[in-house]
Amino acid sequence: MKRHSNSANSHKRLLNWIALHLLAAIATGVILSAAGCNTMNGLGKDVEKAGEAIQKSVK
Repeated sequence: MKRHSNSANSHKRLLNWIALHLLAAIATGVILSAAGCNTMNGLGKDVEKAGEAIQKSVK
């Protein structure tokens, strides 16, 4: 009887471990996605400014 109880506790700990790591992976993905969007947005603005500077120098 005691062995069954340890098995259930072990199973719960495994599920908690999986849930914790899954949550950490999702949170990391969200953070990296948000950072990537800001980086691409900034890059787009830099490219646009460079294009405008080239157009001004050609005129």
